[in-house]
Amino acid sequence: MYYNGDGVPKDPTETVKWYRKSAEQGDAIAQVNLGYMYAKGEGELKNPVLAPVWFNIAGANGNEGARDYLVEIEEELSSEQKAEATTRARELFERLPKK
Repeated sequence: MYYNGDGVPKDPTETVKWYRKSAEQGDAIAQVNLGYMYAKGEGELKNPVLAPVWFNIAGANGNEGARDYLVEIEEELSSEQKAEATTRARELFERLPKK
């Protein structure tokens, strides 16, 4: 709702807040949307490490579109950023509920 302004004013910061809540509950669509927000820097500062973290998690949860975004963003990352994103995704994935 906040992303599109459906019944409420558009608010990227509020969008990130609600995507994160859903993503942390294991929702793969929210996970890919949160990754997209970090990739584009919408609602928060652009974060080249957190974007692939959420794309990795969404992909592991079966979201096929996440893999496409991951391939796209990884082209822009250094090998250190890729390694950090992979490690953080693995650690976070273990803690999140599975759907």
